Amino acid sequence: MPFVIEERKGTRTNLILAEGNQYSVPSRFARQSVRLRRFEKHLELLDGQQVVDAIELGPGRDKRFIRDEHYPEHQRAGARKIPSNPLQADF
Repeated sequence: MPFVIEERKGTRTNLILAEGNQYSVPSRFARQSVRLRRFEKHLELLDGQQVVDAIELGPGRDKRFIRDEHYPEHQRAGARKIPSNPLQADF
């Protein structure tokens, strides 16, 4: 299976641009350079030679593909029974 090794820069919101779309990556890659292997239908994020995540490429262009597990703080906030901000309790 042929692949291309590329490098991307993660945004502050854990996104990288690939094939005209934005894809979420694990939070540790926010604002960091990300090495990846690009295959025809998926990407593999690398830490050295080890694959740390695989991302399926989506159809089309100018879309965002977000995976909840890439935003653990957001998941924990959603699991709270008491809002972190007291003003949110009224809503």
